[in-house]
Amino acid sequence: MFENMGFLYLGPADGHNIKEVCKLLKIAKDYSKPTLIHLTTTKGKGYKYAEESPEVFHGVSGFNVKNGESSEVSSKSFASVFGDTIVKLADNDERICAITAAMQSGTGLDDFAKKHEARFFDVGIAEGHAVTMAGGLAKQGMIPVCAIYSTFIQRAYDMIFHDVCLPNLHVIFVVDRAGLVAEDGQTHQGIYDVGMFLQMPNMVVLCPSGISEMERMLRYAVSELSGPVVIRYPRGEYDRYVSNGPPYEPMKLKTGNDVTIISYGRLVENAMEAAELLDKQGISATVIKLTDISNISIEKLLSLIGDVEHVFVVEECVSGGCLASKLALEFSESSFSGRLIPINLGNAVLPSASVDELMRLYSLDAAGIAKKIIASQKKA
Repeated sequence: MFENMGFLYLGPADGHNIKEVCKLLKIAKDYSKPTLIHLTTTKGKGYKYAEESPEVFHGVSGFNVKNGESSEVSSKSFASVFGDTIVKLADNDERICAITAAMQSGTGLDDFAKKHEARFFDVGIAEGHAVTMAGGLAKQGMIPVCAIYSTFIQRAYDMIFHDVCLPNLHVIFVVDRAGLVAEDGQTHQGIYDVGMFLQMPNMVVLCPSGISEMERMLRYAVSELSGPVVIRYPRGEYDRYVSNGPPYEPMKLKTGNDVTIISYGRLVENAMEAAELLDKQGISATVIKLTDISNISIEKLLSLIGDVEHVFVVEECVSGGCLASKLALEFSESSFSGRLIPINLGNAVLPSASVDELMRLYSLDAAGIAKKIIASQKKA
């Protein structure tokens, strides 16, 4: 295949044999045409437990070297609860199937793959194919749940738009690792998908602020909605300030008179803590939690905002694709006469660090949010 495209093809060769690899590199160096070197490798080579469970050891926390077992205490996470819930739903509905792209363990689909093997599809590192396949299954009456990390679902932009959203097909996208991602570097941050999904026709975008809320959203998306749905959440185990269930309208968590803070997802907790810090500075803040960020009743939102001059939209995403931009446009066509101020990541390319460190660095922790609001009030 590669030679038919004009490539020089070398291999396959043992990628763990350094001498053999160097030999092929020297051969390739002497040619002026495009060259492909095909190397075969074993993931986790040299460590038995990594070789046996390569996906588990792809990104691993502390573990016992002698037996390969994790040293962390097992607890509920977004991924584990998603996995348990989708299995239960599939037990009672044969139309439900699960699709992923080489992220079976990471997205929590191990049990589904075992219990409903005939309805589980791991397409490998081919996110575009996963989405188009999901669209095809939905067209034939299935209810596909497509679980992919935020950073990787970007690869399927065109397929989401053309093969799911335009025909308004009932595909549920479970987007794991949304927002800041710890210590995976620039390429794995889930900070770009908000803008991507908000411009998709017919798409419902749900952002749980806790695990229990995500579980209810999944049931709601499967049983009560009929078009494309995104449920996006971070890695971890958050479960505070959750909504009781659909319909997912804007919800006021705290009432104040000076400013209003709007947020969604796990940043709702930071927004609430920031409001407490502001109270100590004599600034009274209303805090509004959004859950469905795609279908917001501006009339309802304005009624919750109240008569304030400054509204702050706190988000875990870049400014080029944020909810604040959408709200600013809709506010400009409404009766709102105040100023909307975004608090997000700007156009930053993030370094590798823990989530807490990144929150502090980009002022998305409670102290940073409060500091930005206080500064804006002084300018006013």
